[in-house]
Amino acid sequence: MVYNNSISNIDPVIEMLKCPNCGQKTGGDYCQWCGYPVITDDKGKGVEPREDDSALAAALRLAAEKREAEEKARREAEEKARRGVVEKARRIAEEIAKREAEEKARQAAEKREAEEKVRREAEEKARWEAEEKARWEAKEKARREAEEKVRREAEEKVRREVEEKA
Repeated sequence: MVYNNSISNIDPVIEMLKCPNCGQKTGGDYCQWCGYPVITDDKGKGVEPREDDSALAAALRLAAEKREAEEKARREAEEKARRGVVEKARRIAEEIAKREAEEKARQAAEKREAEEKVRREAEEKARWEAEEKARWEAKEKARREAEEKVRREAEEKVRREVEEKA
């Protein structure tokens, strides 16, 4: 805070400074807009201290400390919230990864079961075809043997008739 001695020592004239952070004009040790500290060097400007400067300075210091504490608490709360969000995102990502892994394992198991079913069905079909072929061959053999027996019996009958006539 700067006091203009040319007017009077009683009424302070607050010199409006430009905040180095946000560029707004502000008075005091901290920007009223963004809370950024505005550093000024009052030494060598010919400012004469007033009797109530110590009380004013103490009040300004307390206000500045309060703002700093509030800002620190706000930053800590934001950081805590940010950590909470990051932790929640990490947990969600882990849950998603776990579910994807379970789904992949389930799909792999289903694929193995499907392949095993196809293999069993192929084996069953091959066994059934082999049995069917064996039955057909047995019937065919029985038919040929029956035909052969009928043919031999017919030949035997013809041979006996020929012998009886001769």
